[in-house]
Amino acid sequence: MRSSFKIWIIALGGIWFPTLGLLSSTVLAQTGPALMAPPRSAASAQTPVATQPSHGEASAAESSSSDRFAEALVQPLTQFLTETIPHVDISGEAVVLGDGHAKNGAGDLDVRAYHGQMRATFGVDPAFAFGSQVDAVELDTNIPGLPDALIDHSIAFGARIFKQDNWTANLTAGVGFNGSSPYSDGDAWYGIADLLLNYQVDDQSRWTFGVDYNGNRSIFPDIPLPFVYYTEQVSDTFSYDLGLPRTGIWWRPADKLTVSVDYFVPVTANAKVAYELAEHWSIFGQFRNGFHAYRPYDSDGDNRRFFFQQRRLEAGVAWSPCASCDFTFAGGYAFDQELSHGFDARDTDTVIEPSSEPYIRLALNLHF
Repeated sequence: MRSSFKIWIIALGGIWFPTLGLLSSTVLAQTGPALMAPPRSAASAQTPVATQPSHGEASAAESSSSDRFAEALVQPLTQFLTETIPHVDISGEAVVLGDGHAKNGAGDLDVRAYHGQMRATFGVDPAFAFGSQVDAVELDTNIPGLPDALIDHSIAFGARIFKQDNWTANLTAGVGFNGSSPYSDGDAWYGIADLLLNYQVDDQSRWTFGVDYNGNRSIFPDIPLPFVYYTEQVSDTFSYDLGLPRTGIWWRPADKLTVSVDYFVPVTANAKVAYELAEHWSIFGQFRNGFHAYRPYDSDGDNRRFFFQQRRLEAGVAWSPCASCDFTFAGGYAFDQELSHGFDARDTDTVIEPSSEPYIRLALNLHF
């Protein structure tokens, strides 16, 4: 119960607090001059030009002059902020499995998984972005040696650094914490950096090149890796990405039917079929294969990281009451679950295999 409380606090802090900070800065930008400039007095507003002002009227005039001076200083910044109000996307989900156990009979093992993400983009292009993400696995167990929770929280900033003709370049840098004892293990911090180049071939296609460094990548976490993929919007009903580390397709074979498939090296995959029942309502079936790395407290050597793999097959319903939000309720079956340890996905040793169990998944997406 304590670990659940800890996970929710981290998720709220990692996702909602940055969002509230962005929104509050926007509100201040819109109301700043009005807050800083008190209304002029009736006396100062009605002082005849040819009349020598009294001491009180002079003070009011000086105050009015200082207000205009302050407003002149603040106005450029206010205009900049109000013209670049961020577009914010927030998503969160909880996956709760039924009462489980370890397949080898070592004891009870209940698994719950959480994911939260926030991304804010600034400008029309956009020219600047900020993001925060939390992934967590809670292990309710009486098996000795297993952590209560595994948490990965990262924050990153991105900016466009170059744009000319069909070429653009973006740079991203950030930091993350990945461990079982949030923010207290100095060895669990890691860095994030990306250099991304886009070449826009035409309105429907582009090439993306770059170099990625992620200290918590499931494979080769200690070195930067190049990536390249080609994206094309073939028609209104078909688009695809082809390359490394990502490949995917999106297809609408019929008016209300969509199919999407994504694969990320080395083992992460997602396939989904959705059908629109009515306005704002759709049903779907989905397969997911997730693989995530964590670093338990005080772990070293080749076995310093834990890996959690889980395959899920589910069906559910999605409701979009407005353009700014949608809700998902799904139920399914989690199988081939494994907790292993090692350096990266190339060579892992099984620690425990949780039993296959039914689950429910709740998800929320907000856009504003």
